[in-house]
Amino acid sequence: MSEMAPPEPGPGRATGGAPGHGGDFQDLRLLIRSNVPLLVAETHDESRALEMLTRVAVKEALPLFCWSATDRLQRLGFGELPAKDSLVEPNAVLGAVKAHREAGLYVLCDMHPYLGDPRVVRLLKDIALRYREIGHTLVLLSYRVDIPPELRRLAAKVELSLPDEEEIMTIVREEAKRWQEASGGKRVKTDSRTLGQLTRSLRGLTHPTAGAWCGVRSSRTAASMNPTCRKSTAPSSS
Repeated sequence: MSEMAPPEPGPGRATGGAPGHGGDFQDLRLLIRSNVPLLVAETHDESRALEMLTRVAVKEALPLFCWSATDRLQRLGFGELPAKDSLVEPNAVLGAVKAHREAGLYVLCDMHPYLGDPRVVRLLKDIALRYREIGHTLVLLSYRVDIPPELRRLAAKVELSLPDEEEIMTIVREEAKRWQEASGGKRVKTDSRTLGQLTRSLRGLTHPTAGAWCGVRSSRTAASMNPTCRKSTAPSSS
């Protein structure tokens, strides 16, 4: 996780210490504690990012809200919405967040096309500059975000890592369980060599891509398995 600008202390949050060994979740939690008003999360794995942000919000007792151009501003946890009306347009959403007096974590999905609008950029800057007064944290979540120059000193970049070996094994187990349930209780049978090849082939892929590829591979393995391989089975959740 690398920062675009050094964080400045703000109200109501403790400053984070040195990163530990807790992975992306702990890194994200420390960065939010470091009082950075604007976070930039570039990833194709939106679901995983939202899941981690939800966990952080729960741990930090922060109201969590999420916006996209199709789903309006919604509350994902506790806390009062900034406005009673359904907010879809970026200017309206950011204007309501700016006026809201309760600190919160706001995830803005795919806001990048609107960063060419001077009013949107100014509203983002206004909210970030008032962090000391209110404590709103904005998260720009998209596959790619080009931060305007006037926002860079207020922002930090969040980098989500790809699955490690342990996470890949968890993905394999989950996909094996799904296939087993879908096939009426049959188990995916394989040997350690094939399992090792499968795990290595998944390295470098995102979580959803690895899961989808693993599901296809599990089905093909089960369909073509030779009976002589019954002595060894794929990882099972049981």
